Amino acid sequence: MRQVCPILLACIVVSILGAAAPGATVIVGDYQLQPDMPDQIIQVEVLGGEQIQGMELRAMIGGGGLTHGGVAGPKFKEPAPAVPPNYFDPDCDPAMFPGTIWESASFGGKRMDVYPDSYAPHAQLFMGGVWLDGLATVALGTPTETALLINFVVDTTGYTSGTWPLDLSGTPDGDTQLLQPVLINPGDPPEYGIQAIFVGFTKGSITIVPEPSSVILLGVGAFGLLFAAWKRRRAGRAG
Repeated sequence: MRQVCPILLACIVVSILGAAAPGATVIVGDYQLQPDMPDQIIQVEVLGGEQIQGMELRAMIGGGGLTHGGVAGPKFKEPAPAVPPNYFDPDCDPAMFPGTIWESASFGGKRMDVYPDSYAPHAQLFMGGVWLDGLATVALGTPTETALLINFVVDTTGYTSGTWPLDLSGTPDGDTQLLQPVLINPGDPPEYGIQAIFVGFTKGSITIVPEPSSVILLGVGAFGLLFAAWKRRRAGRAG
């Protein structure tokens, strides 16, 4: 958890003027990743203070990739499929939860059925969900302090440079939804349902930063080309 910069907080508030105040703001963030490397972690934070019971998680890199009309690029790691009888547990990469708001839930109190789009292996579109049993809830930070919502595991294999948009809203499967319990029948026993709170989203990006050695080689190569061109011009004048 960290204190939010007053300027960032003001920008978030300004960006949602004219609309209902969100119950939470997902701060997607800008990330610099290593080239050509699997299993890199990006950490998405949330701001708000609401209590939630579950999350429908949607995310995309590069507009969801070529399958969804976007561009090719880094992808979300695809976890191994669940096997019977535990179809919903874990069916996710364990690295997604350490340090997040979900980590403190009691053992067995969360269904970790988080997965990329099974119809597009190694997808740049991510669809899944997290749920707590019963009426258990977790807090979305505070109105002025962020909490860690989720860790994504990203693979940049095959890419050595570039920048791609990262979004948790506007995906082909909709926006990320944060859900809280709501009383629908105060009988005995009472009945509860779930409702989505209004969520605001900041923009995000993934940038692959070339290794220093690659930058040096590019610089040497460019210098070599310039030097060769200079020699040709000099030889031409001498002739």
